[in-house]
Amino acid sequence: MKLGVVVFLGLLTVGCALTAQPVVVQESFFVPVIRSDVSSAGYTPTVTPTIPTKTTPRIYTPVLR
Repeated sequence: MKLGVVVFLGLLTVGCALTAQPVVVQESFFVPVIRSDVSSAGYTPTVTPTIPTKTTPRIYTPVLR
């Protein structure tokens, strides 16, 4: 019984190895693009800060009709 399972798994492994496609290793890299703050057109990019506005919570009164 054990020998039959070992032979079956061996044949299955050989069959999968013969029909398998070659492995292609692909490497990908993330390359950040760093741009200068000095532009050739004379424009300097700036970031406008956002000022958080405080909003008071609204109280809704239910209306019964």
